[in-house]
Amino acid sequence: MADRKLRPLYEAIDEGHNKEALQHANKILKKTPDYPLVKALKALALVRSGKEEEATELCAQVKASQPTDEPTLQAATMAYKEVGQHDQIVHLYEAAAKLQPNNEEFANHWFMAMVRGNDLKGQQQAALKLHKTFKNNKYLFWAIMSLALQGEAHKAGANNLSYTLAERMMTKAMEEGRVQQTEELRLYLLILIGQDKKKEALALLDSEPGQKALLDPEIRQMYVELMTEAREWTRAFDTSRSVLLENSDDWISWTVYFDSLFQRVSEKPECEQELLGEAHALIEKLKKSALEASILKRGPFLAELELDSRIMKENNNIDLDVAMDHIKAYFERFGTKPCCFEDLQPYADTFISSAEDGTKFILSIRDATRLDSEETSAKLKNIQKDINIYKLEHYLKSNESLSDEEAFSKVEKLWTAYTKALPFGESLEKTERQYGDDYVVLACQILLKKYREKQDMSYILHSIVMLETSLAKSTYNFQFKMFLIRLYLIVGAYEPAHRIFSTLDVKHIQYDTLTHYLTDRSIALGQFDQLADTISLACSIYKSNEIETPEMIVKAYQYATFSKIQEFIEFRARLDHSIQHTLFNIDLARIEALQSSFAAKYGVQFFSDLDPSVYPYEGKPFYRVT
Repeated sequence: MADRKLRPLYEAIDEGHNKEALQHANKILKKTPDYPLVKALKALALVRSGKEEEATELCAQVKASQPTDEPTLQAATMAYKEVGQHDQIVHLYEAAAKLQPNNEEFANHWFMAMVRGNDLKGQQQAALKLHKTFKNNKYLFWAIMSLALQGEAHKAGANNLSYTLAERMMTKAMEEGRVQQTEELRLYLLILIGQDKKKEALALLDSEPGQKALLDPEIRQMYVELMTEAREWTRAFDTSRSVLLENSDDWISWTVYFDSLFQRVSEKPECEQELLGEAHALIEKLKKSALEASILKRGPFLAELELDSRIMKENNNIDLDVAMDHIKAYFERFGTKPCCFEDLQPYADTFISSAEDGTKFILSIRDATRLDSEETSAKLKNIQKDINIYKLEHYLKSNESLSDEEAFSKVEKLWTAYTKALPFGESLEKTERQYGDDYVVLACQILLKKYREKQDMSYILHSIVMLETSLAKSTYNFQFKMFLIRLYLIVGAYEPAHRIFSTLDVKHIQYDTLTHYLTDRSIALGQFDQLADTISLACSIYKSNEIETPEMIVKAYQYATFSKIQEFIEFRARLDHSIQHTLFNIDLARIEALQSSFAAKYGVQFFSDLDPSVYPYEGKPFYRVT
């Protein structure tokens, strides 16, 4: 009978018909005024209708009734979550757990409520109580994780008792054979590394459980990095070499290998030639294996450039012609890949010191790497190689100032190359970029540089025309869109900038990281209503962070993925203190101030009512989430 009466109320809430849900709830409460479940459901509908004060009052009544039925507890929990009162959920489930001390589910909810509220001490005590009552190992590790988080929070303290206690509990758990999963061992590592006990962490990974855990690639990576941090260079050298023999594309292992190699060279300068010879031999061996494999790996070839670069920086004792030949060979082999420019960029900085050298290098790779074939695949490879050559040329000559004639000549060449590449993309999906899109980006960068030099708006307008024309062919090219947004704002055209921004389909964390492309320069353009709507929408990520990130932390505890808990907590903190959030709040206040100041008395009233606590950022660290 009760289920039949409540079904319309549940359906209205599920479908988002909050007004209808309130009508159903009021109808039931009129007949049964003290019905905790209906009060909790009504509170949920009130929250979603924007009536948070009324919802909080109803939730308080539900909490006072000390419910122990799951539907009421769940509904009240959802309402408290959505108003951000996680501490009240703790009290709700704490009361339920006391009334039913053998109910493991209630005790779990009590613990998770403290996780959501970031009550580290409380969750430690709750986890210990759970372990004592229900004798399950996972609760012991929950308690240890809670202690480790307290240790991390008080890391600056001279005597970090939380870490010390966590380590003792973990050591005992190891001795009793409770540590059986990789994530439990990662928790032990987290505690040791948090105390800067690198050698102890290495000893743990050298143990039998640690060696089994090394099958996990992330732990193997930690193992190698710990060796360098503990300055055990010979071990780091040998271990990274072993890893590279298995996977020559593991760039972290290459980095460790070279770090340890040059440390050994500095300790034994008389062995320099022998050690460098070993490194060259390893690279040659892995290059040969890569060339014989079905899929060509870049790692050994990039490592050759890295070794040249390290030798150059360490002692300048390198044949530049040989190093340049290695760069050219790399380009010849991988110039058809979009990543080739980014791969070569740091080495171009190291080995090309003058504009003249840069010109010679560009000419040499342009002539030597072109594929002479009428096949479409060869022509597409030539397009990508050509783009990478233009990128390298643009980068190497970034400090040069072009005359108007030179700039427009180059732009015309790039645009011609783009139009010639278009026929090859006729069969591409609409979500794919055209093969020559990067030609347009390069051309617009040249024009933007000319605009900065001469402040002539014609360069911007020329770029806008090219980008809009190209965007019609590559409707999902985000680079075109972001470039256009900035250019439109430079010319003071907010409407087209807003139109293009809306097609980016920004969502989730991108509200924090991308919205500034539109908002940073828009306040001066006077489109206050649209700008306020955009900022308000972007600010939804911060509300979501309050509600959704704690749930991710809860899931990490439930699935015992301890390595992710700290990451989620850090993410939550970074977003809580995001500088972009501060800027959004300031812009909203400025807009409201301007809109309130059409008469002096309203402007004065606005600033009198302004609550400084809305901007609680003074003295706190700022982050831009990237």
